[in-house]
Amino acid sequence: MTDPKRMQELKTAWELINHASHEEKEELFSGLINSFKEHDARLREPDNRFDSHESHAYRAMDRLRIFVCRLIGYNMGWVPEKFLEHCAYNSGRPTKYDNDTREVNCYFISQMVKRGASETQAMKLLMRLRGDSAMTSGHLRELQDTFRDYKAIGGRWEHDRPMMESAYLFIDFLKFSISDLEGDEKASQKAVDAFRLFMQELIDLMKSNFDLVAARGKGYPDDYGCVLDWIKEDYEDPLDYFYTHDSHKTVTIWDRKRGLIEYVNAIWAYTDKGTDEPLWS
Repeated sequence: MTDPKRMQELKTAWELINHASHEEKEELFSGLINSFKEHDARLREPDNRFDSHESHAYRAMDRLRIFVCRLIGYNMGWVPEKFLEHCAYNSGRPTKYDNDTREVNCYFISQMVKRGASETQAMKLLMRLRGDSAMTSGHLRELQDTFRDYKAIGGRWEHDRPMMESAYLFIDFLKFSISDLEGDEKASQKAVDAFRLFMQELIDLMKSNFDLVAARGKGYPDDYGCVLDWIKEDYEDPLDYFYTHDSHKTVTIWDRKRGLIEYVNAIWAYTDKGTDEPLWS
C-alpha cells in the first residue's frame, strides 16, 4: 500500500493540477499538446503510404496511452492495438504487400523507368518477377497508388544510393525466369530490356571488383559459392549469368541468393566503407 504521507502528497499534486487555469494546464502539458498538433496538421494533408494517416493516428493514440498510464498508473497497452485492428488502412481487404516489400517494389519500378520502361511496363514485369502474374486488378491499383505515393515523397531510396548498395534488393527477383514471356507479358518487353541494363551494370561492377573481393574477403571463396563460377563467364546477355549457368541446375535459389548478397556486400564494404567487415550477414 502507498504510504499515507505519500498518498497525501499525490492528492495535493492532483488538486493543484485540477485547479490550474487553462493557460497553466497548457503550459504544464505543452509537450504532449504540441505532439498532437503535429499529428493533427499531418492528418489534414493528403494520405501517403510512406507517411500514412494510419501511422500518425496510431502514434497519437500511443502517446495518449503513455500519458494516461503515467497519470493514473493503468496500463492501456491494449488500446492502440484494438484501435489499429478496427481502424486499419483499407480495412476489409488485406493488402498484397507489406511496407518493406512495397518500398522495394517502388524502387524497382523507378529503376526500370530510369532505363526506358514505362510505369505500367515496369509493373507488369514486377508481377512476373514476384510470381504474381495472376494479380487482381485491385492489387494492381494498389501497386499504382503505392508508386504514386512513393514519387510524392521523392523516392527516399533514390538519393545518393550507390549501385552496390541497392543491387542486393533485386536479388529477390531472380526466383522466376523471364526468358519466355507470354500473352500480355510481352507488353513489358521494354521493362525487360531495362532490367537487362540494370543487371549488366551489376555484372560489370562485380567483374571489375573480382580481384579486390578475392584479396580482401576473409571468407573467400566459401562465402560466395557458385557466384565465383558464373561471374568468370562472358555471356552476351547479362541475364544468362543468373538463369542459364550450369550451377543453377544444382544450386538452390537460396544458396545463390546468399552468395550474391555476400559478394555485393563485400564490394560495398571494401570500396565505399573502407572496412574488412561485411555490412550484412
